[in-house]
Amino acid sequence: MIVVPAVARLYDPFDRKELPGEIAKLKPGDPDGLREFVLRYGTFGYAPVVNAVEEYKPDPELLFDLSEPLDWIWAHANGIRLVMEGIRILHERDEGKAVKYLACLLHPDLDLAESTLENEVYGAVPQGEDMAVYEAPIGLREATLAQRWILRAPQVRPLATVGEIVGDILTANLALNRREVYYDAETGSIRSTFVYDAMIQAVYQQLLETAEGGRVEECDECHALFIQTDGRQHFCPPRFKEKESRCALRYRQREWRKRRRQEGGSKDGQA
Repeated sequence: MIVVPAVARLYDPFDRKELPGEIAKLKPGDPDGLREFVLRYGTFGYAPVVNAVEEYKPDPELLFDLSEPLDWIWAHANGIRLVMEGIRILHERDEGKAVKYLACLLHPDLDLAESTLENEVYGAVPQGEDMAVYEAPIGLREATLAQRWILRAPQVRPLATVGEIVGDILTANLALNRREVYYDAETGSIRSTFVYDAMIQAVYQQLLETAEGGRVEECDECHALFIQTDGRQHFCPPRFKEKESRCALRYRQREWRKRRRQEGGSKDGQA
């Protein structure tokens, strides 16, 4: 588990469009990177999610518990990374990337006759395969699961299979989000907004909206994925409490040093 000091710093996670990309960068075995993330953005919200799953009957032992299971965090980070990669592939309609995406999830040894896993999802695979099993550790609300998709040919193409995987991950993790309806006195109209209990729920809502009409791009500097909010954006966006993207700054500084070296070489040649 990871435990961090309780530091009050209020912000709306839904307004931080860099959050999915920052979570997707987290890797098992890198507690320092995770601690840096939590100190900046706060905890993922394990306790609120567990309490929400329990039909809003808070567990007193969890109310003030700031620790969160590491395997739960890594699983959600992996699932978010799969969703972002899938969204980009679907937007580009790139079947080659879809095949590579699926190949990384292919389970080589599962005996289908003996499989009793409850969270198996049946569908279809690229043509040429009678049957295949894809597996990935992902977070489903409060649980950590090795999700398996059992897929049969030849009903769909690779892109459709990627789409099914993205949809399955999002559907399960959006189940706890709720709509709140209120009267807006300024406009004189009924309005609504979605309500969430934890940061991780806001992240999946961001991914849903991106999947429906947004865009995921790859950073020109570090090659991580991020949600693009402006067509001119080519680097990871600034993190919370930062004015400039670290990747954009690193790129600009490297280009500046490169120009200085070139200018210095030209002057030496002229001398």
